[in-house]
Amino acid sequence: MTNRLEIVLPHQQIFMTQFGVLEAENPHLRLIASKEALYISGKNFALENRDFFTLHVNNQFHLNDSFIDAFLAENQHIKPEFILPGKIIINMLTPEMIAAFSMAIGAILFIWNRSSKKGRIYDGTARFDIEINRETYIEKQRRAPDFSFVSFDKITREKLNQSTYIQGSPSFCGEIVSQKHQLKVNLQKMREVWMASGTEIGLVICPYRKKYYLFDHSVHYSIHDFSKTFGHSQLPGLELDFAALLEEIND
Repeated sequence: MTNRLEIVLPHQQIFMTQFGVLEAENPHLRLIASKEALYISGKNFALENRDFFTLHVNNQFHLNDSFIDAFLAENQHIKPEFILPGKIIINMLTPEMIAAFSMAIGAILFIWNRSSKKGRIYDGTARFDIEINRETYIEKQRRAPDFSFVSFDKITREKLNQSTYIQGSPSFCGEIVSQKHQLKVNLQKMREVWMASGTEIGLVICPYRKKYYLFDHSVHYSIHDFSKTFGHSQLPGLELDFAALLEEIND
C-alpha cells in the first residue's frame, strides 16, 4: 500500500504547460509533476484507505481510444477506468486477502460456466464500454467490475470477439469491498454505473462485514449474511458460499 501514486500521462511534456489547470480541477488531490511522471496523494485523505479515486483531466486530454490505450500501456501497475470525456478512475492496490478472495470467486464462476457454456466469465481486467442515460445527456464510460459474466443471449459470441473492449454491460457482475470503510462507494458504483447501464444482477461483497448486497434488476438492494449461499434463477447451478471461501483463504 502507498499514500503516493506515480502515473504517466500520454504527452506528459505537453501537459506540463497546463499543470495549473489540472491542479484547479482536482482540489481534493495533491499533485507534483515532472516531465516523466505525475505524483498524486490525497489532501484530506490517505490513498491507501480508498478503493479508488477520480482524476479530472477535462481540459488537458480527450479520452479517446488512442489516449486510453497509451495510458494503459504506460500505467500497468494500476487498474484505471474512464468516464468520458475527462475523468480517470484510479483503483488502488488490492490487499492480499481481498485478491485471494476475488480469485476464489472467479474460480467458482469459471467452473460453473465451463459446464453450462452459456456465456463468458471475466476478471477485473476486462473493460466494458457502456452508456448511461443521465436524463439530460448520455454518459459514456469504460469501466471494469471485479468479476463479471456475459450471457451469449445478451451479447453474442461473435460480438464479444470483435472488440478489445466489451460493447455493453455484463449480465451479472460483482464489486468486492477492498477497504473496510469503502462499502458506500462500492454500492454507489453498482447502483449508478452497472445497474444504470443495464446489468441485470449485481453483487457488492463485503468480507469485513461478512455480508453481500444483491441488486436484482433494480437500483435497490437486499442485504444477506455470508451464511446464506448466493444463487439466482437466472444463473442456474451457480452457488457462491462466501463464508466457506473466506474461511478457506484464511486457513
